[in-house]
Amino acid sequence: MVATVSIVLDKRKANKKGLFPVKLRVTYDRISRLYSLDTFMSIDGFGKARDPKSRGRDRFSRIELNRIEQEAIEIIEEMGSFSFDMFKHRFTNPGSHSRDVIALFDDYIQGLKDQNRFGSASSYGNARDSFKSFRRRIMIENITPEWLRKYESWMLASNKSITTIGIYCRSLRTIVNEAIHKGLLSREQYPFGRRRYSIPTGHNIKKALSIEEMRRFMEYTPKNEGQSKARDFFLISYFANGANTTDLARLQFKNIHNGEDGYYFAFTRSKTRNTVRNLSPIIVEIGIDLGRLIDRWGNTEKDKESYVFAILKPGMCEETKRKRIMDFNRNVNRRLKGVAKELEIHSGLSMYTARHSYASHLKYSNVPLSYISESLGHQNERTTQSYLASFDQSSRKKYSEALVNFSL
Repeated sequence: MVATVSIVLDKRKANKKGLFPVKLRVTYDRISRLYSLDTFMSIDGFGKARDPKSRGRDRFSRIELNRIEQEAIEIIEEMGSFSFDMFKHRFTNPGSHSRDVIALFDDYIQGLKDQNRFGSASSYGNARDSFKSFRRRIMIENITPEWLRKYESWMLASNKSITTIGIYCRSLRTIVNEAIHKGLLSREQYPFGRRRYSIPTGHNIKKALSIEEMRRFMEYTPKNEGQSKARDFFLISYFANGANTTDLARLQFKNIHNGEDGYYFAFTRSKTRNTVRNLSPIIVEIGIDLGRLIDRWGNTEKDKESYVFAILKPGMCEETKRKRIMDFNRNVNRRLKGVAKELEIHSGLSMYTARHSYASHLKYSNVPLSYISESLGHQNERTTQSYLASFDQSSRKKYSEALVNFSL
């Protein structure tokens, strides 16, 4: 079934000058809709403008109306699957949105940068580059289930992991949803979901330190200042609910409060701050061990707007902050790798290991799932259950020692 178009004079109501609106009529599946052209004519004038033999000003009117009609036909032909909403958007916004996938990625990435979300912008940039390598030019209507399956096969043949494929395809799904919202693609053309293309989900083995490995790590004597700093920031994360480097770096003294039972700090995760509404803050009790580490590595200037740790400085732009955090995290992880080798911790060590160790040790100390979920900043317990399922694959024994039983 093909939609048809025609230019008509809407004679239902004339304006004050006695002229009627000229409109574009689109008919599809026996349903017609009229679209304004912001042009008014008399009945006689419209007849002359549609006459193939018209001359003078009537001829120019005829050429313009024919141009509009042809433009509408071309839009319908390009759409593939017709919908009135998509046609209206394209017709009323000529040239305002590119249907090129790479251009759509670029627009979305720029929007993220405008919101100072440089980490997300970088992630979407990686996805864009991957799709660009697969096909140099991609129109949004080319993204079909079959196209996506070919992309997945190409990625696997290039030794890319299922996890990476899933990350990139979820980014593309966001771009497709944006295209639908803009009227560049109909909902019938949506390529993802059941009986279409299911985005693969990788299952990384998330390693947490065992009780024995954690004890050896805490008793380890660093060889130099760099190792000492790396070890201590791992422990800061461990004692601070597994907070990642970004959240620790952005922690300010105004986040620290004096409660009835001692000091604590509250923060919201940078990862979800821009994507989840009504976020509850993560509350971290500052015990003796964590307090000692903050005293050692914290800034001496304790102004409320000052950062607790000397990773960032006030006045830095967001892009510089992100770079400083990445550099700091990279340096810490590099030194932790050396410590892991010395201690024969074969699963490796990183700041991310601290988060998994925190959650794992609470789990095997019979701490309620609701508390673990809240302390990690998860929005529901289902996420936490999935998160914990990958821990300690070699043993299901219960740990008797609680997290706070460790000491420096």
